[in-house]
This record gives sequence, C-alpha cells and structure tokens, in this order.
Amino acid sequence: MRFARTASLSLALGLSCLAGAPACSSASSSSTMTPTTNGVNDVLKACQIRATWTNASSTPCTNCIGNSLAPRCPCSDHDYAGACSDQNTARNKEPTCDGTADCVTKCAHGDCACVDACYASKAACRTLASAADGCVAEICVQYCK
Repeated sequence: MRFARTASLSLALGLSCLAGAPACSSASSSSTMTPTTNGVNDVLKACQIRATWTNASSTPCTNCIGNSLAPRCPCSDHDYAGACSDQNTARNKEPTCDGTADCVTKCAHGDCACVDACYASKAACRTLASAADGCVAEICVQYCK
C-alpha cells in the first residue's frame, strides 16, 4: 500500500477518533498498547515485506495501518493503535521529507527500488521514514500477510 493512501487513511481515522471521543492523545494509559518498535528500520526492507502481503487491501490490514500511524486514542481497543504514531509524526515534521509522499505515491505497488529512490539524498528523512515504515511492517504483518 502506498504511503499517501496510508496517510489519508491515518488522517481519516484520526479525525473519526476526534469526533467519537472527547479527547485523543498520542499517549495512552492502556496496558495493551503495543510497545514502540521500528521493525526492520529500513525503508527498502519494509517495502519488500509489505510487497508480499496478500491481504494488504483487506479491512483488518488497512485498519491496522491507519490506526498504527494515527495518535493513540481512547476510542480504540486495538493493541496496534498508535504504535507507530511517534515515528510517523517525526517523519511528517521533517522538512527534508517534503515531496517524498508524492514520490512514493507515483511508484507502482511493490516497486521497492522506486520507493527507496524517493529517499535518495534525504538522509534525515530516510532515517525517520525507515522507523515509521519498519514499524508498520512489523505491527501489521499479522493482519496483512
């Protein structure tokens, strides 16, 4: 699944969380929250993992991807909710990441060389995107494979 679609889903899920609960927070007192992980911590390897997912467009998979990237909200009882939010927020705040989402969106599904090339000459962005993408690849594999 491409980053732009994932980001749109993340935004939509975050907004529905805001509408459905009095307050959402990136922190949670829930003991069921999945610990923060960076998974393979590499944009290319995370893409290669996600390219093998046969259920990537299924509802459980897209819910996991969107909810894992969105800030944790008390409206969710899923362990994966907010698990990759910190990494995603850091990526979105990094100025050198400007334009990378558009680049990744233009890559064909599974064209990991294209995705990897979107981060060429953008070391800071690549590091942060590697953490976010690696996290999603690890957290959501059970829902998407």
